[in-house]
Amino acid sequence: MRTEPLTDARIRKIPVTSREQNIRDSKCLFLRVPAGKPGSRLRSATWIVRATHDGRTTKSTVGHWPGMNPESARKERDRILGIGLGLTTTVAEAIQNYRTLVLDHQKSGWQLEPYLKDLQKHLGHKKLATVKKAEYVTLVQKYGKERGIRSSARYLGAIKGMLDLAVESGHLEMSPLAGVTSRITGYKPQARDRVLNDDEIRQLWSWTHPNAAMLRFLLLTGLRISEAQKGQQDGDKWIVPAQYSKTGVEHWVFLTNLALEQLETPFDRSTTAVQAWVKRKLKKLGVSPRWTPHDLRRTAVTRMNDAGVDPFIAERTIGHTLPTKMMSVYNQASYESERIDAMNRLAEHVEKITNG
Repeated sequence: MRTEPLTDARIRKIPVTSREQNIRDSKCLFLRVPAGKPGSRLRSATWIVRATHDGRTTKSTVGHWPGMNPESARKERDRILGIGLGLTTTVAEAIQNYRTLVLDHQKSGWQLEPYLKDLQKHLGHKKLATVKKAEYVTLVQKYGKERGIRSSARYLGAIKGMLDLAVESGHLEMSPLAGVTSRITGYKPQARDRVLNDDEIRQLWSWTHPNAAMLRFLLLTGLRISEAQKGQQDGDKWIVPAQYSKTGVEHWVFLTNLALEQLETPFDRSTTAVQAWVKRKLKKLGVSPRWTPHDLRRTAVTRMNDAGVDPFIAERTIGHTLPTKMMSVYNQASYESERIDAMNRLAEHVEKITNG
């Protein structure tokens, strides 16, 4: 027989007995009435939430009557169970929400797709609020054994980002991975300081593969690989639209004759394809430590400084923001002539190396 939810008036009329009583209020919510002297007045009771997930029954104390009335107890019950939120939201839905609200607005958001697809493959069908910390950690560590510890650290970051948004959106009360660090992956990030030496620059100029032209272009412009692929030529300048610039501001680089020579080959391969090609090429050549396409950007700045370019201008030339907030707000000068001179000096410096 179905009973009506409890009210304060009904609770006060509950007879105390020599045995503990568990009186149902509504969905998963019970009032535990302690044993006492039969016929005595009820002075206190405990609100209990009893729920079953994956075949396991859990009990949680949510408050005490009369300090917590029935209406407040139901609200706390809903918060704990995630009614309309965590218990009805799947991991797959949380992943899609993360894509829509976060990754679609980040220029490098696509880089997390392999991790999110793997997460969806293994846990996408489960309710978000039922997935335990150990399940996420096991998945990350398994991925690390198969793909390397650096990939597992990125995987961990992707999951944490998804869970943090779920907390902000109200689908979770707390992230299961709160406090979990990259120690579980064994990865220790190290700042890169790799700069190509003269022999390596000469070696790069000897390569004939289409990817080599893009790599030489990166060295001669200081651009990121995505900026070289997404940008476009406008006369003697290479324009990187704001939506493809890491700083969110349109950026341009002067094209020297040496840089223009590299544009004869279309930059039509993906970022990952170019990176993988460089890795295979350098491994085959026995280069150690190997360099990456992004190291060419660092090399460009270093070589500009070697050629006498002011460090401030070198940083502006590659699109870095100004070093202080005040400078970035008030100093809107483009330094066009100085940046053109910087590119010319870099090209001359590289030509001396390759001709030498």
